[in-house]
This record gives sequence, structure tokens and C-alpha cells, in this order.
Amino acid sequence: MLFSTKNYFAKFSERESNPKYYFTDNGILNLFYLDKLPALLENLVAIKLHNKYQENLFYLKSQKTGIDIDFYVPASKTAIQVAWEVNDTSKEREVGNLIKLADNFDEVENLIIVTHGEEAEIQQKDKIIQLMPLYKFLLMR
Repeated sequence: MLFSTKNYFAKFSERESNPKYYFTDNGILNLFYLDKLPALLENLVAIKLHNKYQENLFYLKSQKTGIDIDFYVPASKTAIQVAWEVNDTSKEREVGNLIKLADNFDEVENLIIVTHGEEAEIQQKDKIIQLMPLYKFLLMR
């Protein structure tokens, strides 16, 4: 019913003791939240990534740099944020975290923000971030 992701940046002992949990079925999650849509969106992305990458799926959180990324896939060098929409309030947080990561972590080549329905390309500095609607993300191989 549950699966977890671990913090790629954490030491082994912290990585094992502080995982993030997701439900294998959005129907279960639907029972627990009042503001369901953003949580359901993130959980769907987690399910898709977990089905494809299994134990090679992580999140990134660093107290030192302030980086907080929803998903990181080392095999494809991809960092993924999930946001219902990218508006003035969320843009700075979502885009800022990805840019900060790309500036400090050379292993990342692909930057994606999965949204409910927005599609665009954001170029900041020399980095390109793809805004991708959920349906396109779910259809990716």
C-alpha cells in the first residue's frame, strides 16, 4: 500500500530513517486529505516514477543549501518538482529550487515541473526548465 523515497543528499543513517511515503493507489490517499488535488498530483507522479525506477528514485533536501526537490532520478539525471500550477507565488519556489540545484549539483541535466495542465519552457540563466502537464508526463516512457 505504501512505498518510500529516500533523501539522496543524506548520510546513510539519515537516509534510512527519514523517508517520504507515498500510496500505491490514489484512491487511498483520496480518503485522507481535504485539499486533495495537489497531494493527488504529487502522488500520481510518485507512482509513475516508482513503477519505472523502483529503488532508484529519491528526493533531494539539503539544510546546508536550502534545496528541496520532490523527485530525483539519478539514472536519467532528472530533477522533478510537482506543482498544481506555477503562478507568481509558486514560481519563485519551484523554479528557484531547480535552478539552485542545477547550479550546485553537476549531475542534474533535466529539470521538470509537472503541473495540472500548464505547458511551457522557462529559461533562467543558462538553464531550461520544462513545465509539463500531468497527462504528458504520464505518457512518457
